[in-house]
Amino acid sequence: MQKRRCASLWFSSLLSMTLFFCTTGTSHAQKVNDSLSLQQVIESTQKYAPLIQAAQKESAIARAELNANQGAFDPQFRIQADGTPLGYYQNARIDARYTQTTPFWGTQLFAGYRLGLGQFASYDGKLETNQAGEIYAGIEVPLLRNGSIDRRRVDIKKAELGVALAETSILQQTIDTERVASHRYWDWVAAGIRLEVARKLLDLAAARNDWLKRRVSAGDLANIEQVDNERIVLQRQGFLAAAERSFQQAQIDLSLYLREENGNPVLAPASQVPADFPLAEKVLDESIEAELEKALAQRPEPKRFSLQKEQLQLETLWAKNQRLPLVSVYTAIHQDFGPGDYSRTPFGLDLGLKIEFPLLNRYAKGKQASAEASLLRTDFQLRFVKDQIKTEILSAKSILRMAQKRIDLAKEEILVTEETQEAEWKKYQRGDSNLLFVNVREQYVAEAKLRWIDAMLDYHKGQASYRAALSNTKLTTDSKKEP
Repeated sequence: MQKRRCASLWFSSLLSMTLFFCTTGTSHAQKVNDSLSLQQVIESTQKYAPLIQAAQKESAIARAELNANQGAFDPQFRIQADGTPLGYYQNARIDARYTQTTPFWGTQLFAGYRLGLGQFASYDGKLETNQAGEIYAGIEVPLLRNGSIDRRRVDIKKAELGVALAETSILQQTIDTERVASHRYWDWVAAGIRLEVARKLLDLAAARNDWLKRRVSAGDLANIEQVDNERIVLQRQGFLAAAERSFQQAQIDLSLYLREENGNPVLAPASQVPADFPLAEKVLDESIEAELEKALAQRPEPKRFSLQKEQLQLETLWAKNQRLPLVSVYTAIHQDFGPGDYSRTPFGLDLGLKIEFPLLNRYAKGKQASAEASLLRTDFQLRFVKDQIKTEILSAKSILRMAQKRIDLAKEEILVTEETQEAEWKKYQRGDSNLLFVNVREQYVAEAKLRWIDAMLDYHKGQASYRAALSNTKLTTDSKKEP
């Protein structure tokens, strides 16, 4: 009788332990200290995630494109040498020319040196110079087409906007990656706690099996009780195996965002799973209008579309300008040096006017129509993005509110099921119940705790989605834990 009483007291104390809420002692302290936090996962993601690193290269690419387009205003130097060694008019010619295109109303500056020696036909008289050659310099200014805007300036301005666009791409990728990384982390935490539930549920049946064997051996219980409990043990072993598989998959999914310094994925072990979830706080009751305004100011999508609109507006202005005639004026000065014809010795000044225009102008008209249609398309896309951001905020807040209700209900359910489980066990000890009811009560407790885990999982994933919806990439963690 004394042995039976001691065994009953020992098993009652085992049943009274919560499966994971009240784990205490040195092992708990060690687990908290060694547990993997969401902050660590996010930091690893920011440093080593390939998608973020790839997005960061967008900035380097955009700056390189800007540098390439700025090269359109690089000075040009050209030298040309030709001649006619055989023929009636034998001569040699050299022309070295420096050209500088400027962003100031499309103005082009030029200067050079010419040397033309030998005999020239009368109609090629301008090719001939005095013996020391001719120095010349001039300027050409477009008045209509390519004056206020030209292809070079458009490309440079678009490239400057492209640098800002690259920054929005980096932020967008960071937000998306952190959101998914947070979801994978909470999936891993939930899988680890479910694994603990399954393991402790199996421990209850295994411990009871030893106790039942002793009672059957003592003749206090029928053998069927112990056989039935062995069935329960096998069933819970299968439940544990399924929980282990789920945890392994969660490990694999998380490893895409948890990496070593060399970039290799890390499989976080079950020993690093936190003992419990952080405390679920009340959702802030902020108006959707205020949240939407905050999100639109911080989210990269509206800024990206705004920058794209600026690029398209530049294309529109350029296309309209290309529909104008090409009218340009130029002037040049020149001076020959050395012995030669007296008529080439005086200082010279040239003036000129060039007019050019296509007859149909279909190219410029088509480019203008394309740019204007693209602007309208961007307006519709921006409108959709604004509506999408609003729905993301509403969805995240709905998830959070419903998860909070489920958490509260699950807590109450756990308390009630634990009481009924304890009462059922006491009845079984008195002989007023059977193992079937005891097993059902234990299952009810485990199921209630699994529902609590699911609710906590939805809450924290909802928090990650809410942060992403507001473009809040600065993660704040709460040290408070669920009791």
